[in-house]
Amino acid sequence: TLQLRWLVLQPTPGVLFSRDAPSELRLINGTTDTGPRDFAIGGQFSPPLFSATPFAEPTPYSTVAVATHAVNVTPVGNPGVLELNQQLATGPLQRATLLFGGPAGTLTYAVAFDDGRRIQNEAKLLFMNAATQFTSVEFVVVPPGDDPANYQAAAALVAPGTRPNYDAFPAGDYDLYLRQPSTTTLYFGPTRITLAAKGIYRVLAVNGADTATAGVAFFDDFP
Repeated sequence: TLQLRWLVLQPTPGVLFSRDAPSELRLINGTTDTGPRDFAIGGQFSPPLFSATPFAEPTPYSTVAVATHAVNVTPVGNPGVLELNQQLATGPLQRATLLFGGPAGTLTYAVAFDDGRRIQNEAKLLFMNAATQFTSVEFVVVPPGDDPANYQAAAALVAPGTRPNYDAFPAGDYDLYLRQPSTTTLYFGPTRITLAAKGIYRVLAVNGADTATAGVAFFDDFP
C-alpha cells in the first residue's frame, strides 16, 4: 500500500486557499485634470465597477474574480471614450490599490498590493505619486525640525507610480517633504505627521497650486 504525506506551509495555519478565492480592489483617481472617472472591468459599463470616482479619494474595496482582466477608465457616463485600456492580473485573496493618472485621454496605472498586517512596534508607510507636472518626486521623512538636505529620500517615484513595499518607521512624529530628485529643491513641506505603532499609512503626491509646487493626500490610518 502506497501512503502519501505532505506538509503545507502558509500564513494562516489550517486553511488551504482556493485558486478561485476572489481578490479585492480599490481605486485612487490621480488624473491631472482632477475630474471624476468611471472604472470598468471586462467591458462591463452598465454599471461600471466604480462610478464617478472622485479625485484623490480611495474607493471602498470591491470583490473581483481571479483572472487577467481588461480594465477601462472613462469619463463619467461616456464608455465610448477609453482613457485607459489595459490588462490587470488579480490573485487569490489579494488586496490591491490601483492608482490611475496622467493627462485626460492617455491615462496609465500602477498597483500597490496592500498588506494589512500590523507590526507591534512599528508603523508602516507606503508612498504613491500622481504629481504629473514633475518628472519624478522624492518623499523625504525626517525627525521634527531636521534639515531634509541631510537625509536620503524614503522613495523616489514617477507618476502615476507607487512604492512596491511599505517602509517601516518607529512610532512618533516626523516632518514630511516632497523634493526634486538629487537636489535640495523642495516641492512641498514640511508638514508634521504622526505615526503610531501598528499603524498603516499611505501618502499620495499630487500636483500643487502652481508648476513649482506639489501637494499631498493622506489615506488609511491618517486622521
